[in-house]
Amino acid sequence: DEAVQIERWMSGDHGVPLKDVANILENWDYARDLEVDSVVSIDWELCAEALQFPIDQLQLRVALIAGTGTGNLPRRQNRLCEKVIDPTSLEVRLTSVITGHTLSGRLRLSLQISLEGPADAGSALSPKVRGARLWQSHIDILIEDGGDSRFPVETVSFLHCFKGKPQEAAP
Repeated sequence: DEAVQIERWMSGDHGVPLKDVANILENWDYARDLEVDSVVSIDWELCAEALQFPIDQLQLRVALIAGTGTGNLPRRQNRLCEKVIDPTSLEVRLTSVITGHTLSGRLRLSLQISLEGPADAGSALSPKVRGARLWQSHIDILIEDGGDSRFPVETVSFLHCFKGKPQEAAP
């Protein structure tokens, strides 16, 4: 955690200046696309020391992932953007546009850093598999007041509500 810092989480309408991410996405609409942006900085010396890799061989993959849906776990996740970086990159910016009709309930933005290389260096405790997750952070954003339906729907029994009328046998 000390080797990685998230400089910012930003979001907003596509094509206009972005703002800091809030806990609730206000005035959202399904027809409105959402642009997300994040900047991550890495202390490469601390990272190489923690992983016990030579700093000049270390490569990492940084990914921005969006999950959406109601409940505790997103029902759908999409990898929005990813970049392979090395010690020449002191910070990396990940940005993407999420189409509005794909969002529901909440938006969970995740930043993940995984090992790209080397696979044959380090100590016995160093990760050896390309793609091994090294670090992750996320932020949850509630959509349209926590995902409540804009058009409330109620389940009722037609048999009981329309007893004696033609609708009582409706599916």
